[in-house]
Amino acid sequence: MKGKKQGQTHYLTTVSVPFRRVLSDGEIAELLRKGEFRKELAGHFLILFTEVDTLTLYRFCKRYGLPLKKLKEYYEAFVKPQCRNPQLEEFFDAWKI
Repeated sequence: MKGKKQGQTHYLTTVSVPFRRVLSDGEIAELLRKGEFRKELAGHFLILFTEVDTLTLYRFCKRYGLPLKKLKEYYEAFVKPQCRNPQLEEFFDAWKI
């Protein structure tokens, strides 16, 4: 990818496909870790939580040292009120998160 910074990865590329701004995996992980919601990036996170499969989300969290609890907290605070993902909710319940 042209202009890609060294060490910047795009494991979750589908999150940024429909948008002009491309978020790196590290940026996504950091926003999730901080529980930071930015209105201009809301679409990225709606896609993350509704279109990315749970196994990929799990692997992403492990790769970036992001606790699944943080993922759930972000989902419940910012995504679930707008768009639910029953499969993800079942995943959280199964892992007792």
